[in-house]
Amino acid sequence: QRTTTSPSKFHPLPLSNPASYLRPGTFLVAHPLLTGCFSRTVISILEHTQPSAEDYIPADEPVDTEEPNTTPTTHEGIRYAPGGTYGIIINRNHTKSSNTTTTTNNNNNNQQRTRTNRTLQEVIRNDCLPKGLRTAFGDVAVRDGGPVNISLQMIRIASGEEEEVVRIGGAVLPMIVEEEEDGVGVGVGDTKEEGGELMPMSQAKDGDSAVYFGGDVIQAAQSVIDGEMDKEKFSFLVGASCWEYGQLESEIARGYWLPCRGPPQTTFTGTYDHHLHDADDIGDGGGGGTTEGLWLSAMCALGKGEGDLAYLMSDNDDDDDDD
Repeated sequence: QRTTTSPSKFHPLPLSNPASYLRPGTFLVAHPLLTGCFSRTVISILEHTQPSAEDYIPADEPVDTEEPNTTPTTHEGIRYAPGGTYGIIINRNHTKSSNTTTTTNNNNNNQQRTRTNRTLQEVIRNDCLPKGLRTAFGDVAVRDGGPVNISLQMIRIASGEEEEVVRIGGAVLPMIVEEEEDGVGVGVGDTKEEGGELMPMSQAKDGDSAVYFGGDVIQAAQSVIDGEMDKEKFSFLVGASCWEYGQLESEIARGYWLPCRGPPQTTFTGTYDHHLHDADDIGDGGGGGTTEGLWLSAMCALGKGEGDLAYLMSDNDDDDDDD
């Protein structure tokens, strides 16, 4: 009998009223039956905006359509200004296929088609990649953030002391925690006022490092070249996952996505180092310590029923591969 357990740091969020928790720091786990480009993905939300009251436009008011990307869409008879959700797939590597040759005991050569991770200098043309980036990060593996064509995005991890030195900048990813203040979910850290400025506090619940999204990639490369930062503290993605205002809420209500809260470090690593029972039975995808295993680990975190279904779907895939 296979059993599933929930990791202590991943917890499900309610399917109702997603507007109460859709914000940076929220994760979306694809339902096992979801197909297409988002099949078995885990999404980290980096930005979520909703039109404010002054953004709403009466349905009978004329709209200036000459300005690009500003034509409001229609929802329940009301036109509204652009808004929506911006996130990235965190458990899918940018890969390429290649042929490998192995020699058997009978000195026969067998060719196998395998997939290997693509590096930054393989994903972006040399003439589009500044020399500093190529020197510092050219051999760093790149992840596939989603189907929307956005060239290069940077996720990094740094302590407050390191950020004071390198000053790369970017947005700090919060951890969504269970406590509520005045009905609003609180992220660990949020901001503090220092010298008249709002400074990001550490967002890591179990450490002193914060996870940053964005920032100055040229400065990041220079910090590695100068020996101020290790390149292992940087991760890069190409592509993004975006939804119009109201679209993601509708998909959650229809069961396409299972929302949860978890450690922001998962966005950086694309993995969740969690032991799953009988993980060896389903190969490399069984452990949360790989990008392929993150989806399965997250499903187990959402409950026994979800975990059992994820295991069942994985077993069915293994059976299909054996046919």
